[in-house]
Amino acid sequence: FITIRCHSVLGGESMRRSHLVLLAARLVLGLAMAGGAFAAASKNVSEIDAGGLLKRINGEQGKVVVVNVFASWCPPCRVEVPDLVAVNKKYADKGVVIISLSVDEDSKVVAPFMKTMNMDYPVYMAGRDITKAFQVSSIPHNVFYAKSGQRVISEPGIADTEMLEMVFNKLLVQNYDVTGTIFIFRRVKDCAFSPARFESRA
Repeated sequence: FITIRCHSVLGGESMRRSHLVLLAARLVLGLAMAGGAFAAASKNVSEIDAGGLLKRINGEQGKVVVVNVFASWCPPCRVEVPDLVAVNKKYADKGVVIISLSVDEDSKVVAPFMKTMNMDYPVYMAGRDITKAFQVSSIPHNVFYAKSGQRVISEPGIADTEMLEMVFNKLLVQNYDVTGTIFIFRRVKDCAFSPARFESRA
């Protein structure tokens, strides 16, 4: 009985040690994952200037491209992003490319915003020459390119799901001519935005 009891005690201690080791391993793994997630959320977002953006757009010829200018602090932009996310899921494999450009002053706030809003399409920090190149005076602002690479629409205001799908469906038709077509973007009180201040930032 003594022998059996000793084995029982030793077995219990061994099991407890195993559980403690397993618990410690899980804790370390959890901290590592949390640290990785934090690092991913806090990393800077790459900047792109007008030349780099146009090169990127030209590389997407044969597809419809929309360039969305936003900021994490802009309430209308926060309203618009979920619609962009939704149409991206629906149209990404149909020949539509969404590229968002942030005019936030600090790139470190953009990655957490992207994660919160589930932005699963390319997002860049806008270079200082972007606002002049696209004549952005308020945000959100959306610029659409036909499959030929021609810029066909450049308008401020929220592009909601209905508007985005209407534009995409028309531009996805080969050689569709948007001349004379009226696109009414949902105009709200756009975010006050100073292009001159943005262009002069360090």
